[in-house]
Amino acid sequence: MIDQTIVNTALPTIAHDVNATAAASIWVINAFSSTDGRHRPARCGRRYLCYWRMFRVGLIVFVLASLACCFSQTLFELATSRFVQA
Repeated sequence: MIDQTIVNTALPTIAHDVNATAAASIWVINAFSSTDGRHRPARCGRRYLCYWRMFRVGLIVFVLASLACCFSQTLFELATSRFVQA
């Protein structure tokens, strides 16, 4: 929820930076909220290490996608990075 709130607040600035209209910049929010929670892995057994590995992989993917968001130059790149981030 924090990530969505931050982007909602910064959306006008983001739209200006990537030269997008306000209507098109909604895809930055939609890309994240449409996939958040839908691609979480199912149970991985009852072992602690399995959950720890999934957490680490998810954290690494999130950090790399966040870096991609930082360096995106177009709205498509930003929306795609947000999709991967979710």
